[in-house]
Amino acid sequence: MDSDSIENLVEKLKSNLKFMGYTNAYAFLRYVGMEVIKPDLNVVRVLFRLGLIDSEKRSIETYKQIQEVGKRMAEASGVRMAIIDYTLYLFGSGEKPFVRYAVCGLKPRCEECPVEQYCC
Repeated sequence: MDSDSIENLVEKLKSNLKFMGYTNAYAFLRYVGMEVIKPDLNVVRVLFRLGLIDSEKRSIETYKQIQEVGKRMAEASGVRMAIIDYTLYLFGSGEKPFVRYAVCGLKPRCEECPVEQYCC
């Protein structure tokens, strides 16, 4: 499915379900098996610090950039976008038992980061 179709689905979800914002619309699409990245705070932070998106500001343009970056990462690595999404989330949040702490959290641990050389 092309990015215009996905954006149309996101807009329909937002307009049909009053409680749903952009992040949850993308999350819903991901959870039902669509190849999208959920643009939550942690994913946005990591991608911005790596210089892969232009802004941390929540905007339609940022969400489009995140989807394009996710698509390119999936093509380059051969893994699904859901795996890339989850990896970025863990890197920024550290909220699971097998991840002690966020490397790229609110207080980044740049000295421990394996991709620090690429960071802005």
